[in-house]
This record gives sequence, C-alpha cells and structure tokens, in this order.
Amino acid sequence: MLGKQERRKLELFQVMSKLSLEQCTIHYLQSLTVHSYSRVKTLVESIELDLRNFFASDLQLLDAQGIQLARLQAFRYEDYYNRLVLSGVPYMVVKAMLVAPEMDLNAFCQHYYYSPSSVKRKTAGLAAYVGEYGLKLNLAQLELVGDERFVRMVFYSLLWLAGKQLPPEEQQVAGRPTFMGALQPYLPNGESIAGEHQLGLLYDVCSYRFQKGHYIETPAKYETYLKRLDFTTVYPTWQATTAVQQAETDFVLYWLTAIPNFYDYTDPRLAKMVTYITQQPLNGLIQRLVDAVRSQFPEDFFWQDTCFWGNLTNIVLLYYQVEKPVPIMFDLVRDIERPHFRTWHEAKQLFQLFFQAEAERTDAWLRACLPEMAELLADVVEYSLKQAGQTKKLRVALIAESNVLITDQLLNFVTNLGFVEITALNHDSQAVDAIIATSRRLIPNMFTQPSFVVQPTRQKMQDLELYYQLVTLWYEKNQL
Repeated sequence: MLGKQERRKLELFQVMSKLSLEQCTIHYLQSLTVHSYSRVKTLVESIELDLRNFFASDLQLLDAQGIQLARLQAFRYEDYYNRLVLSGVPYMVVKAMLVAPEMDLNAFCQHYYYSPSSVKRKTAGLAAYVGEYGLKLNLAQLELVGDERFVRMVFYSLLWLAGKQLPPEEQQVAGRPTFMGALQPYLPNGESIAGEHQLGLLYDVCSYRFQKGHYIETPAKYETYLKRLDFTTVYPTWQATTAVQQAETDFVLYWLTAIPNFYDYTDPRLAKMVTYITQQPLNGLIQRLVDAVRSQFPEDFFWQDTCFWGNLTNIVLLYYQVEKPVPIMFDLVRDIERPHFRTWHEAKQLFQLFFQAEAERTDAWLRACLPEMAELLADVVEYSLKQAGQTKKLRVALIAESNVLITDQLLNFVTNLGFVEITALNHDSQAVDAIIATSRRLIPNMFTQPSFVVQPTRQKMQDLELYYQLVTLWYEKNQL
C-alpha cells in the first residue's frame, strides 16, 4: 500500500527517531543511509511537510542549524505510517473500488487531483499484488476482476492492514448488528473490540459487493466443521437464488474457520473439528502430515497442545478449499524482518519436502500453494514452541536509577516479556545472560555479556529494537 518514496520516508523517520541526539546535520544523517545528500534533504523536507499536514503542526524539522531531532519526539512512527497509508493513492483506489464503484479513473483523477499516468505508476505494486491471486486491476474502470471470493479477501486484507475499518461515514449500518450477532459465537474474540472491528469490516466488504451485483457463486469444496449458517439469519434483507445463498454463507464460514485462530484448548470448535476431519477425504493428507511432524520433533514438544494441531489443520483447510494461494493478511506482512527460531527453518524445510512429495503422490494442487503453506505452518510450530513453556528464560539484569518514576516503564516492559527473568546483578558474571542499563557508564567493565542501553526519555522508540535483541539472545540460549 506504500510506494517507494513513502517507504523511504518511513525508513528515514525511523532512523531519525532512534538517534539519541538533539540535532544532527544532513551529512551525518546521510552517512547512516544508502541515499545521497540531496535525496536525504528532500526526504527530510517531505517528512516535515507530511507531519505539518497530517497533524496540523507548525513543526520546523530542518533549520539553519540542521535537523532538529528533538522535535520529532512528539510524533510516533505508527501514527505517521497510518497517515501515509491512508493518504496514499493505492489505499484511495482500493477504497474507491469498494465504496464508489461508479467512479472510473477519470473521475478519480478529477476528484483527487492526480494525473492518470501518476495513478498508474503509484498502483503498479497493487496490480502486481492482486495478480498473484489471479485477479486483474482494471484501472480504467477502477475495478477488480476475478474470483469474487478472492476479490473480497483482497479488499478485507488491504483495508484491515491500512486502517482496521472503513471510515464511520462509509460503513454499512443496515444489517450490521444482525450479521455480527450471528457470527460472534464463531470467532474466538468475536465480542471483543477487535472482533467487532473484524466482523464489521467483513460485513462492509460483503455488503458493498453484494449490493452492486457481485455475488459469490462458487460452491464450497467441503462443508466446514461449524454448523451451516442460514442465509436469512446472516443477511435477512438480501435477495438471492438458493445457489448464491449457499455460496455466500459458505464463504463467511470459510473466512471464520480457515485461519490459524485457536488460542485456548477448551475452545469447543476443536472437538468439532477433530470429529469432522476424520470424515473428510483430506483426512489422509492430514494424518500423513501429523506423522511427518512427529518424526521431526521430540515427543515432548507439544503433543498435548490441541491448539497446535487445530491451527495446523486450519491452514491445510485454508488452501485445500481453493487449491491455490489465498490473499490473506499474512502475505502482506511476510517481508517484515523478524527473528526466527532455528526450529522455524527446520520446520519450513520439513513442510516443503513433505508437500513436494505429496504433490507428486496424489495432490498436485499443493505445488501452487507450497511456499505459503510451508511458511505459515512453520510459524505455527514457532508460536506453539513459544507457548510450550519448556524453554529456559533469559536472565537479564537491569541497572538503572533508584527512581521508580523513571524506571517503571522500562521495568514493566521487560517484565512483561514472558521469556525474560529479571535477576539481581552481583559479582558472578555467569548469573546473567544480558544487561540492560540506562547509561553505558553504569555497566561494570568486568561483564562481557551482551548489554543494551535504553534511555528513559526515548524508550518508546527503542522498545521494539530491544525486544528483537532480547528474543534473539533467548533463541541462542535455547539453541532453537
């Protein structure tokens, strides 16, 4: 949803936010990037203008003395990212295609003051993304063409990632309470704020598309393990043929079940799924996959973790239904850099080899889904291992001022990391795995363990980096 220039601005914004300086020169900032002096200057000026426009600020980031980094502390990366996305051409095109399908490219350009060539250039990434799922972006008419199930999943994934919901004035109000009331019991967090947002956005997408005559007509390859929904219970005011009614409700159930969303082993859906899967043709593939996992990992790994097996099965069902890659939000965040267990890489290789063999054996459809399935399943292995509680905690010593008002936020952040144990620092250098201090001068010279300096005044900007550093050490300690 972001173009090359916007990504550059975000990267530079993050670099500037991490610097523990009051100000710096463009030359110094340029030395920390791969960009030229002139490009860095242009990016800083553009960031300054963005922050003024987005937040009604009188910010002057760049002056005769250089870049005033201290003034940047009033702005959060997440807020800047969201504003960039929501003001970007790709997002505006996606939203227009859903809520204003009568708008074509010429009308869009007149409304937002862009040239057709500029819109085409800025939506090239969007066109490539939807093309991966067999969809076509008809830019002249501003419409997505292809399998309606995938069209709706693309709309949902992109809009959720961008803003979690449509603006209130563009939400579909009529029928929403009925839809949400019918589906909340099927979603683990259906009655939470996040669950309401998920179901609300799903309803908006389905409602806009249905009202404009875009119906789902592809019957489900299999029934889900959840009780079949009655069309009139979910959409009491909609009129459709019997075939469309069944396909529409099948799609909603598919969306609700075919994602890794088991968190609690007491979830009543788990028992239903176990009974259901043994009665399906897919059962043989699932059982062979279970055997492959059991042969790779020790028996005490997570064999009692029914959530693991439920999520593993859900992922296979996700792709089995359509037999090709599915536009889920996971694909949009796949490229985000994050540390992985060694076990993650081993699991990914295991799943790749397994599905390659199965594709040759009986299920040729697996070839098209192999990379996505292997990574998703490896993520489930990694997630379940983190929850297993069979790993050694990372022992961390905190060296800071004896002032709870200063250190409280840092202490709470570290304490809430489930894999970290706060321990006292004594003269035994082997008693700790790492040190966190509020100043480099507080760290004794005798200690050679990894150490991290977090300045309380800039902690919010350093939390994510600190987390990645600590979790990487934890992986190394547990040889995972």
